[in-house]
Amino acid sequence: MMERNVYDHYGLYMDQSFKAGVYTGFSAGNSLYLLVPDIAQQQDDWKEKLEWAEQLRWLGDETIAVFVSPYTRGYSVPVDGEKQLLFHIPAPSSVNKRNADKEGKALAEFHKKGMNLFPRSIPQPFLERWCEWWETRLEQLENWYTYVRKKTNYSQMDKWFLQTFPYYIGRTENAIQWLKETSWNAEGIEEPGCVAHFCFTPTTWITLDQERAPVKLPSDWLYDHPSRDVSEWIRNAMENDRSESEIRHFIKEYEEANQITHLGRQLVFGRLLFPYYYMEQLEQTYLRENTGETEEALSKLQQLWANEAKRMEQLSSFNPSLLPKDREIPEWLNGSSFQKL
Repeated sequence: MMERNVYDHYGLYMDQSFKAGVYTGFSAGNSLYLLVPDIAQQQDDWKEKLEWAEQLRWLGDETIAVFVSPYTRGYSVPVDGEKQLLFHIPAPSSVNKRNADKEGKALAEFHKKGMNLFPRSIPQPFLERWCEWWETRLEQLENWYTYVRKKTNYSQMDKWFLQTFPYYIGRTENAIQWLKETSWNAEGIEEPGCVAHFCFTPTTWITLDQERAPVKLPSDWLYDHPSRDVSEWIRNAMENDRSESEIRHFIKEYEEANQITHLGRQLVFGRLLFPYYYMEQLEQTYLRENTGETEEALSKLQQLWANEAKRMEQLSSFNPSLLPKDREIPEWLNGSSFQKL
């Protein structure tokens, strides 16, 4: 089915298919391609992202995948039962060889190029959008919490949710308050936004082989402050028990190409206060009614809870060197506060 769809829509003969992270790819002749599910809410989203991709390639980034138009025009077509877009993978060259030790520098260089696409602006719109989105997510789960409390029979997930959610309400409210205070203190400051990612991790850019630099797909790009990507990389590193020295090395590499500003450091800390993984897992389980995987979700959430004290202590010990000297860590964020979790 896939081979037929690819030929009908693109005139390409698939030689061999392969997996690349969460994506399906294939070879055709001497070229490699990746299929990307169409998750854009509006077609204009793709138009904007593909324009960014074209501009970034013009600025010298040879690792960005190139969109391939189907015969029917538009962006996505049905492939293997799902609406997908096709991207051509750039051929490897001396410019885009892989350097695994320079993750931070590669991200910083990507951000610097992306800053050229937008005018400098005040940071408040970024902060307001983050706060509004977090408040919306919190309100949705608070409504679900009220609903679950009224049930007469509780599942194991329900019991765990009722036990832990009040703590995470407090943590989320603290994150929101931190950002609001940061916004007040940033009056009159202008900083450039850039092309960033919805949730950047070491696997966001697609590794096809050990010789080629990871490939960048425009699918999860958005216009945001560069601190978004830095903080989400750190969050992922902490959750996967990467050492503090590895995290510091990443930041050092990043700042070789793009200095994290006084404001940016505060935004990184604010995002790390927000319990993103907890919220995301609960939303997948409750709000999206993904009950078929409840047991696995419960296990993941229990692991998050088991590591919570450790994560907060990491954040407390790590951030004096990250935060500006004129901004103190909240008093509640210290090791003694979490010993009973």
